[in-house]
Amino acid sequence: MTQLITSGPVPAPSTPVAISGTIRAQGIRFVGVGSAGTILQLGLYAATATFIGAQVASIASWLVSTLVTNATHRAVTFGVHGTRRNRSDQLVAFLTCVVGLLITSLVLSELSDADGLSGVIAILAVNTIVGAARFVGMRWWLSASGQRFGSRLGSVASAIRVVLRGHGPISSERSW
Repeated sequence: MTQLITSGPVPAPSTPVAISGTIRAQGIRFVGVGSAGTILQLGLYAATATFIGAQVASIASWLVSTLVTNATHRAVTFGVHGTRRNRSDQLVAFLTCVVGLLITSLVLSELSDADGLSGVIAILAVNTIVGAARFVGMRWWLSASGQRFGSRLGSVASAIRVVLRGHGPISSERSW
């Protein structure tokens, strides 16, 4: 009989599960990371709005801060490391941020002085409200139940790709 000898605990495979602390600890980290991302967004917006306009500045500052913040939330807030599901995690986080961008754009379009202090306040208010919803969504997505849902969704997408490429059971090149 062969015996497996290890020099310590066998590391678990890198799986994205929201296990890094309690919901309170994750919430605190989420607020910290989100606040830093909002400061980055507001700083970029304030520095560029008068030169390139409120809407373009909002989108550009949102994009930069979103990319940085999403990666940081995955690693710092939820303790998810490794490359497994990284693309899908980033995509889901990015899509949740699109909602915030759309709401921000609508609010800024209704303000008479969107490139001034009222624009900064509007962005801050929208980020606070949308941020709470994003926390709940990202926490679920990175949890075990979100992983199962993502795996099923990935399986369905793969099956659809196979069928559409003509390699599946509904292929147009059937031999009868």
